[in-house]
Amino acid sequence: MTDHEPRAIPEGAAERIEKALSTLGEPFFAVVETSGLYDMEKARPRELIPLLHDRLRKDGVYLVVDSSGSGEARQYGGSRPVEDAWRAARRELPYDADVVRHVELFAEILRAPDVNARIEASRKAPEPEYESASEKRDRAEMTALAAGSVLGGLAMIILMSFTSGRKKARR
Repeated sequence: MTDHEPRAIPEGAAERIEKALSTLGEPFFAVVETSGLYDMEKARPRELIPLLHDRLRKDGVYLVVDSSGSGEARQYGGSRPVEDAWRAARRELPYDADVVRHVELFAEILRAPDVNARIEASRKAPEPEYESASEKRDRAEMTALAAGSVLGGLAMIILMSFTSGRKKARR
């Protein structure tokens, strides 16, 4: 894991992810991918985790995620509901949460006294309403367009009133 792409991954992400996962008390292996590897190669995180496990030949919690927190989690050699906890963390977080916050919440869910109850509660909870960055930008652009149109129309009405008033005054 590396912090080599600061715009996609917050500064200190590696340390924060390592700290969150170390609280689980078992080995973990995390890959935070920033270059679009599994998009470009048509491989998905769920396909990369078994390859990583086969290569390392170690049991533990495996994560393969991108900089937004989208990805997969799986456990080898244990019985924690890792995959369900990963999905529960995704459901509980706002849309624009970064990968570090996702991993921290994932670890928090796995440390919960009753993990299964926490996962079930996230399934039953309503989806959080969110607004993506592009929706915010679009709304701001439309507001600016509407305000500009109103101001431009107002300026034209004033100009036309002034011009017609001058014409009437000349007659």
